[in-house]
Amino acid sequence: MGQRLTRRQAQAPRIFISYRRDDAAGDAGRLYDALIARFGKGSVFMDVDTIQPGADYRDVINQAVESCEVLVTVIGKGWLSLADGAGGRRLDDPGDLVRQEIQTALDRKILLVPALVQGAHMPRADQLPTSLGRLARRNAFEISYARWQYDVERLIASLEQPTEKKRVLRHTPALQLTSFVDRESDVDEVKKLLRSQRLVTLVGPSGVGKTRLAMHIAGEIPRPISTTVVELSALGDPALLSSTVGNALGLRDESRDIDARAIADWIAGSRVLLVLDNCEHLIDAVAGLCEDLLAASPSLTILATSGESLRVRGEAIWRVEPLPTRTAAVRLFNDRARLRRHAAGNEADTAAVLEICERLDGLPLAIELAAARAEVMSPREMVARLTDRFALLGSASRSREARHRTLRSAIDWSHELLSPAERLVFARLSVFAGGFDLEAAEAVCAADGVDRADIAETVWRLVDKSLVTVRQGHEGRTRHALLETLREYGLERLVAIAGDETARQRHAAHFLALAETATARMRGPDVMSWLTRMEEDSDNFRTALTGGGLEPAARLRMASTLTEFWDKRSRYTEARLYLGEALAASNEPSVMRATALRGLALMAWSQSDFDEAEARCRESLEMCRDIGDAKGEVLSLEQLAQISHKTGGDFAQARAFANEALGLARHLDDQGLLARCLFRLGVIDWFEEKQADAAGNLETAAALAEQIGNDDLVAASMLVLGHLAATKGELRVAGARLSRALSRWREQVSPRQVALILDGLALAAADAGEGERATCLAAASRAIRRRIGTPTGSRLQRLLEERLGPPRKSSASRAASARGAHMTLPAAVAYALREDADD
Repeated sequence: MGQRLTRRQAQAPRIFISYRRDDAAGDAGRLYDALIARFGKGSVFMDVDTIQPGADYRDVINQAVESCEVLVTVIGKGWLSLADGAGGRRLDDPGDLVRQEIQTALDRKILLVPALVQGAHMPRADQLPTSLGRLARRNAFEISYARWQYDVERLIASLEQPTEKKRVLRHTPALQLTSFVDRESDVDEVKKLLRSQRLVTLVGPSGVGKTRLAMHIAGEIPRPISTTVVELSALGDPALLSSTVGNALGLRDESRDIDARAIADWIAGSRVLLVLDNCEHLIDAVAGLCEDLLAASPSLTILATSGESLRVRGEAIWRVEPLPTRTAAVRLFNDRARLRRHAAGNEADTAAVLEICERLDGLPLAIELAAARAEVMSPREMVARLTDRFALLGSASRSREARHRTLRSAIDWSHELLSPAERLVFARLSVFAGGFDLEAAEAVCAADGVDRADIAETVWRLVDKSLVTVRQGHEGRTRHALLETLREYGLERLVAIAGDETARQRHAAHFLALAETATARMRGPDVMSWLTRMEEDSDNFRTALTGGGLEPAARLRMASTLTEFWDKRSRYTEARLYLGEALAASNEPSVMRATALRGLALMAWSQSDFDEAEARCRESLEMCRDIGDAKGEVLSLEQLAQISHKTGGDFAQARAFANEALGLARHLDDQGLLARCLFRLGVIDWFEEKQADAAGNLETAAALAEQIGNDDLVAASMLVLGHLAATKGELRVAGARLSRALSRWREQVSPRQVALILDGLALAAADAGEGERATCLAAASRAIRRRIGTPTGSRLQRLLEERLGPPRKSSASRAASARGAHMTLPAAVAYALREDADD
């Protein structure tokens, strides 16, 4: 019997790895091992070892490459310069195998990914043979030894979803670590409903398995439908619902409000299944959003889980019932019990299992809790203990209320069997929202009778008892969580033992420290790793800010610290809410309050609310002067310069602010502040068409930023320098600088930044005579601005319109404009970097 492929392997791209043996053989072999571990041996090729004697090896190589969808060319430090026996450069030989492999990929429009190892740099076009010049335009992927696993995982993720087809949608169903038992008919029926109805709600009592059923269905949805899961259980404020859903779909929050229309524009052209899990506590807000989304987006289907229906027109309701006690419930119990010990085979145990399932009303969560005891208790012993616990339940009614009492009693019973230390840890774990790792559990749970050294073992025992679940976290980190039903129960127990306040304080202190550590690390080379880690704990940050565990000053400190994370993730609505609340709760003048005011100003500016931005920034400036915060004064002045040249183009006022800031920065001898101020002056110079001054200030700012490792400022400088070069007709320089900016920002790029880069690249394309490409890029830029609600009509856009001239009536021009208008953000980035199949 042949090997059965997993679903992942069956859909895997075919990948060919090109490399030079005496340059990067070890790196290529290590990469090959990682790729076959993910995609399977049948999908990844490194060497062609089956060439028959006498066969033309070039034909075999060409056929192997042509059969693949992706060619990864591994480039080490010697890749360009390695010579043959006669002293000539190998790459200049048309018969060179590596050259042949790359040439075939370019000619056949195969996705070509340069992988840079050993600190190698991407070759320039003038360093390559003419026929390989297009390789220089490919966005390279750096793999460093210091973070090999992380970089390779990112490469794998990009190969699973090739750039030109990459989905905007990022949140996929969580990995399920236990088998899915006896819901096949539910799965089939709900999938049928989803094919004919655009809103399906899974309705049922707590513990009946709604979430598990939804996740299983979502995991089986085939391409090209994109699936995004939004877990709402930890979201307490209905005002954040739209932005939370939009953010999950990849939409950045650059308009003042994310609403259904903005989300619909964002996902236009994609078929999307949106899973909204645990809606009951936000029922009215969810119902309104679903109704608006379905009206605005015809390609969207919604699967919701809730304790009650949404009562939205067109909603199809699927009631998730408890498992039949004599069949499915027994199988579930035995399946989970078998994980703890071998199943008993005598009739008495079989009868006892049936009685347990009947007493637990077939509720999956209650049955799993009972089965978790199989390691220390036989089914007959469980029945004896359950009899006392369930005696008060009375009749065999199957009403929702009776089932609620059944589940509650099952949780009570399981809780009573815990040791005192386990009860304490379980209760304290309930303060976490959205999950936790062991480090966080130790910080929160170790106190008053529980040693830090015992936390990990206690958590694992709670996992064994099915009270805590295991999740796969970022970079292989193990995360844990409590199901929402168990978390609510744990919070009740925490109040009962009078530990609520201290546990929340420890929780808030831990996540304040994490926010400060992560924010500092986000300014280094591991920015994406830390952003992802903070993303995992977004719900915990919200809980820390709103749960009462922080004093007003500490709350202000935390909100200020999170501003950079919110900014990089474009969560401006959320940032303005929490910064505003923290500022309202802490009125004392301080460096932190001035910092928070600048953060609030930045968030308002990012949503084009310039009046609010200016007011808050002026307030920060006055406070910095009053308390003698010189660095804060520089930052406030630089920010006011930014706001001034955006609001009505008051360049004189902007320049005054920027020059004052620059003078203070020089006095402080702070290179970071100096780089920011020079950048701001360079931008003002650019808007006032002082091109020589602009170039000088921006190049100096970029050099300083490079020295101190400020990648964001380097990219921003390259963006403006690219525009300068484009307007002077220096097309090659413009393209290189703009592409460098886009490549650096790629993983955290803002739609506003993309729009600016597209304008510059459109100018370059227009000057190069690539009219259709310029039209497409300009249309994509306009569409992005429309989606995020940012103003149009800037000097850059007016210049672009002058270069392009009046709209052309040709079918090719109309097609290019339509293509750009319908591009998703990732598709626009790929087109801008020439990674699509057009070249």
